[in-house]
Amino acid sequence: MPEIDLFESVFRSAAKTQFVYEKKSYKTICIVSDLPKDKADTFEKKTKQFLSNIIGDDVSWSHLAEGDCKSTEDLIEKVESLKPDLICSYRNLYSDGWKYPHSLGEHLDVLIQMSSAPVLILPHPELNIKAENTDSVIGLTDHMEADDTLINYAISFCQENATLYLAHVEDDMVFERYINVISKIPVIDTDLAREKISEKLLKEATDHMENCDKLIQSEGLKITVEKIAEFGHRLKIFNDLIREKNADMLVMHSNDVDQQAMHGMAYPLAIEFIRTPLLMI
Repeated sequence: MPEIDLFESVFRSAAKTQFVYEKKSYKTICIVSDLPKDKADTFEKKTKQFLSNIIGDDVSWSHLAEGDCKSTEDLIEKVESLKPDLICSYRNLYSDGWKYPHSLGEHLDVLIQMSSAPVLILPHPELNIKAENTDSVIGLTDHMEADDTLINYAISFCQENATLYLAHVEDDMVFERYINVISKIPVIDTDLAREKISEKLLKEATDHMENCDKLIQSEGLKITVEKIAEFGHRLKIFNDLIREKNADMLVMHSNDVDQQAMHGMAYPLAIEFIRTPLLMI
């Protein structure tokens, strides 16, 4: 390797993306339900209780319940007019599809994709599950070193003395595809490339999580950070992690920056874990 290329490689390796902490606040919260007044009041009360440990008392609440919206378009327009910092709802609005964990339902699906605010998906009221704590929060991503937004949202939902699990998983099938291509280039040592690239990918994610942990402690936040970085099948690892850690809440992106459809990893997790609150950002 020419000396100038070696110098550039060493320089780039030493450069690290620094985590930037941004405190999230939720001053206006909109609840969306399909419930009649008595049940709507109960759902609202439970939602407020669930969030009471993390958002404080200075909050303006609104609730779009049964009869308040004539269509999905009407729902989107009314929610956006309220300009909420957070939307709280549940799967399969205006349908009995909640009995079958196969979809989010039309209204919630569109709301997640079109709303500028994060959407907190709570267990369906008919499941009669009481979400109480957020002392085990998992942030799921495949690009940890460039995902400060997700980390900051995950931090904001951690109650005092919570454990925040930051999970970064490199897709092993994608990695093997690139290694296979590299193996066909005679001037590159395939075994060395496999070793160094895999090491670097995980190190960058781990370094960023370490930096995040240090900043959280320097801010005086009473949160324990557990760091997970590995290769494997993303959905399987995330599924196992959610069950193993008995997560109170999951935080993930609803879609990629360059596409409108829901993130390929987010949708199957969102429809499977119907008993766990999920924040889609």
